[in-house]
Amino acid sequence: MNAEIYIFNDTLSRTALICYLSHTPKYRNASDQQLNEQAQYIEQDLFKIITSIGIDAHQSIYECTDKESLGSTLKEMLPGRLLHSVNEQSKGKLKEALKYYIGFLGSKYHPLSEKEKKGGKKKTHKKQTLTAMEKTSVVDAKTDITEPELYEKLEGRKHEVSVTRYERDRGNRKDCIAHYGYVCQVCGMNFEQIYGELGKDFIEVHHLHPVSQGECQVNPIEDLIPLCSNCHSMIHRQEDVSDWEGLRIIFLELKQK
Repeated sequence: MNAEIYIFNDTLSRTALICYLSHTPKYRNASDQQLNEQAQYIEQDLFKIITSIGIDAHQSIYECTDKESLGSTLKEMLPGRLLHSVNEQSKGKLKEALKYYIGFLGSKYHPLSEKEKKGGKKKTHKKQTLTAMEKTSVVDAKTDITEPELYEKLEGRKHEVSVTRYERDRGNRKDCIAHYGYVCQVCGMNFEQIYGELGKDFIEVHHLHPVSQGECQVNPIEDLIPLCSNCHSMIHRQEDVSDWEGLRIIFLELKQK
């Protein structure tokens, strides 16, 4: 491979890498400078690290298409492993760069065809140049891609919701349990027997006729039934939520098998 073709391939791959980065959630609104800085880090720092541990990338990061070896390198960044301290010194930037590069290899933006990606072969390009229109279409493509698995998703944000709640008489629950005990009437589970003191006096009570259907008189023996959490969830998946005996038959048949 002569130097002229090598430079062209690197340029093409860099354009594709930046295009990939610009369609990830983190870099979707990034400036050209930010995109180029990340691409440069991948091309220089990441390339230096992976070659130092024996991964054959020849003269450029883009020569390395072995996702299995790169995936193994990620494990070396875990605590106590070879690259953990290196990643810590980079404040996690090394691990981030590697994940983005692996994501790039599996994306449609990578220069190799799908067949070549599977075979791990490098595509040979003839010397050519991208027209201004082609470059614009590559950079301005609007198709979103999946973010590399790197960042934990945030949960717990507060928001207000409007909920309709239906009144339940605690006396009915108490009378139901007094009659049946703290035992699931479908599978026979007793929480205290399984969890000891933690499970003492715990059971869920199911309404055979949903309270959401409207106000009605409730007989705690005929209209309520104690169920464990699992059976309570399963009875609500049935078309007839009052058929606890049918659910018990299903449970016993499968238990026998």
